[in-house]
Amino acid sequence: MTIHDKSIAVSLYALAVLASGFVRYVAQEGGSTGLVFGLTMGALALVGAFLLRGRFPRTGLFVAAAVTSLVGGWFVYESFVRKDLADAEVRQLIVIGLSLVMAVVLLWPSRATGSEHDVAPDVEVW
Repeated sequence: MTIHDKSIAVSLYALAVLASGFVRYVAQEGGSTGLVFGLTMGALALVGAFLLRGRFPRTGLFVAAAVTSLVGGWFVYESFVRKDLADAEVRQLIVIGLSLVMAVVLLWPSRATGSEHDVAPDVEVW
């Protein structure tokens, strides 16, 4: 898996988090906090994707991992601690699953070699 692949995955994850916040806003009264959470975390994930693709891949990985753990952790807390699993919303369970997939993607080793589109020039990838 290349850095380019990871940046695409983080971008898709950001869109899913944004969509989850929007669904919460539309579906429930008083869902503005869900919208703000989705917008904030989705925007931070997009920043991580751009950093991954640019000259700061380590910083991008850190930002993406932090957002993934915050979002996944919050929804796990909401679904399993504050409520029962039976009362959990489907969008929360979907985001938990996507967060697990994103964690695997971020932890998967990156290829240091590849095409010129994989990483910015003169950037060391770990």
